[in-house]
Amino acid sequence: MRQVGIGVVGTGVIGRKHLQSAAALLSIRTVGTTDLREDQARDAAALYGADKVYATADEMFADPEVEAVVLAVPAAGKTELALKAIAAGKHALIEKPAGMNAREVQQLIDAQKAHPSLIVGCCSSRFRYYESGELLRRRIASGELGELRMLRTRGVWPAGKAPETAPPFWRLNKSVNGGGIMMNWGSYDLDYMLGLTGWRLKPVRVLAQTWQVAPHLNARVAPETDAETHVTAFISCEGGETIVLERGEFTSASRDETSEIIGTHGSLLFRMMPGEGKKIVYNETNPLDGVRSSVIWSGDEDFEVLHTGVLWDFADAVINNRPPATTLEQALLIQQITDAIYLSAANRRCADIG
Repeated sequence: MRQVGIGVVGTGVIGRKHLQSAAALLSIRTVGTTDLREDQARDAAALYGADKVYATADEMFADPEVEAVVLAVPAAGKTELALKAIAAGKHALIEKPAGMNAREVQQLIDAQKAHPSLIVGCCSSRFRYYESGELLRRRIASGELGELRMLRTRGVWPAGKAPETAPPFWRLNKSVNGGGIMMNWGSYDLDYMLGLTGWRLKPVRVLAQTWQVAPHLNARVAPETDAETHVTAFISCEGGETIVLERGEFTSASRDETSEIIGTHGSLLFRMMPGEGKKIVYNETNPLDGVRSSVIWSGDEDFEVLHTGVLWDFADAVINNRPPATTLEQALLIQQITDAIYLSAANRRCADIG
């Protein structure tokens, strides 16, 4: 079997998930790891069977045994690493978000055009590898919902007990991660909804609002926090469709994880997150009886697919020379929407996308 030799840059929590997934996939051989903390890279290499530990990413990119790299690092500096990897002739899988802003993602697209044989993808596709996601995609593609009108997704998590240790500072730091919950989770929400509908929607304008953590809940975030923990956005598309997105953490609301895609003839109600007891409800309308609801799928979905799915897809794309589930062009659209959300929230008025 053809195996892709990969190197993993960044051996923190998400980097180790990639290494764990790579160890379980026959299509991948993990050549080595690197991290700013060499002891952490060495420990991860030993734990997941990587052959080498590199002192720097540049050293990894220069190794001919490394055919592809996984960049599991915060947004700041990620574009510089990706540009170096592409220049060195390496396929690259980039953790979401693909860049700090749309300008950086466009730089990656321009660099890939100079190396058209390279596969470069973004990890924001994680939630589309499940059975439920594939069923949703097929039902939407069949046209049975009629003309699409609204895509609605809400993922809101209540504040839990105050943590015993300080949370990682980069997650909600604009200078390191480009933003907060919108960069961390909103990219998943947009990828899921746009991907399920075949990337055929053309978002053009957004009205959004963001909020930072409430002062009395400051113990839940790092002292350096300056980014949002709650975002809501109304996104209008060229064909008249709308996307309504809300994503929040450390909120005073009850937990809610529901999504719905509504057309003229029917709608699908579901949740993106894996777990036990998932259901997809199909609401069908007819002139005589109105809406009739039925469960068209139910089942349990394992969280591990989040990580093995995206890495399997990347390796398969390299082996078969095909586009990955989320290309740089699609990652650019997600980032353009994200940038417009931040601009709209800052100015408190509508912002154009792109």
